[in-house]
Amino acid sequence: MEILAVLDAPPEAHEQIAFAFQRKERELRALFDRLTVKDSRELVRRLTLRMTGDRIAERMERLNADRRYRLIAFLGDARRREATRVVKPGGPASPRRVG
Repeated sequence: MEILAVLDAPPEAHEQIAFAFQRKERELRALFDRLTVKDSRELVRRLTLRMTGDRIAERMERLNADRRYRLIAFLGDARRREATRVVKPGGPASPRRVG
């Protein structure tokens, strides 16, 4: 439920609303970057179908359209990111399920 925590987080003290939404977008991208390709595709499906009762899809719908589309496009690019990911010394950081 990390995604919901980011989406539902209030602005930080003295943070302008525009900066709060920019921060949320960065935090969501970081979470989405950790998803597997399969989980990324599933989340894209959920966000585009917008099924009733899907809390993540409902919260994402509250973001402005440009931000929402950027995040969905980022999720849709998971396969390319996975293919170009450089393995760092000490082993790869394996993608994990977030949600």
